[in-house]
Amino acid sequence: MYRQLFCGVALMLLLTSCSRAGSAEELLDRLQGDWKFESLVIDGTTAPDDLVSKMSLSIKGDQMVPTDSPNDKAAIKLDASANPIGIDLKGAKQHDIGIVRLEGDKLTLCLAAKGKARPSTFEASKGSQAQLWVLKRSVK
Repeated sequence: MYRQLFCGVALMLLLTSCSRAGSAEELLDRLQGDWKFESLVIDGTTAPDDLVSKMSLSIKGDQMVPTDSPNDKAAIKLDASANPIGIDLKGAKQHDIGIVRLEGDKLTLCLAAKGKARPSTFEASKGSQAQLWVLKRSVK
């Protein structure tokens, strides 16, 4: 009896871990394309609209590429088992950690300041040194 129970629990854990890995891959697939910034908040300060309106990026495969600086691309790693979903952006000069949320054509990221813990909420209040990005999928 215990053996059957153990095997059943082991199978459930295996299936759960596989579906979580699939969720990260599925989310990465849904992130593909071009994105335009709608707003940017850094350490409680909202960036001016004239600056934000010029900012955009592309996600191709597992790479995030700023449109105005294609050499500053970053590899994307998602952790779909976390709640909220974790994201790591690793570039040549920088490694950012944060959280990500995708709602239809709206993408929200909250990135921690260097040396700080991964955020748990989507806010970049004064003193946090966090960045809050809100982007909308570009329609061509």
